[in-house]
Amino acid sequence: MTPVNGVGGWLLVLSRVLILWQPVIIGLTTAQTLGGLSMRDRHVTVLVLARALAAAFGVAAGLALSRRHRGAVRIAKLSLLVSGVIETIVYLTPSFPTSRGPGETPLWMAGTLIFYSGWYGYLARSKRVRLTFEDADGTA
Repeated sequence: MTPVNGVGGWLLVLSRVLILWQPVIIGLTTAQTLGGLSMRDRHVTVLVLARALAAAFGVAAGLALSRRHRGAVRIAKLSLLVSGVIETIVYLTPSFPTSRGPGETPLWMAGTLIFYSGWYGYLARSKRVRLTFEDADGTA
């Protein structure tokens, strides 16, 4: 099979999610936290920094995917894994400020896990991804 020319389809959607959507969402939720950061627990500061680093790593992964860099799929998978773990920790941390209602945390966690594991599965199993990043020797 011949490699695919360019990044398109769901792969393009994922790269845009990593480059644009994730940093915007993280930025908006973090902005709510920054006002009272000095009064909050040290753990909140660590989580804010971890989320910012995960978003930055996601941007790097999205750029690598859209530019078809060697190793981009591995970087994107790692980025999804890191982001999923950090978001799960945020949901489980009672000191992190949130606008979720009582009993909504399990639903948000489930949605987050479905989101990140779904994209991870796509990268792992997609024929489009494999053809887009296929090397000259036939390996992805």
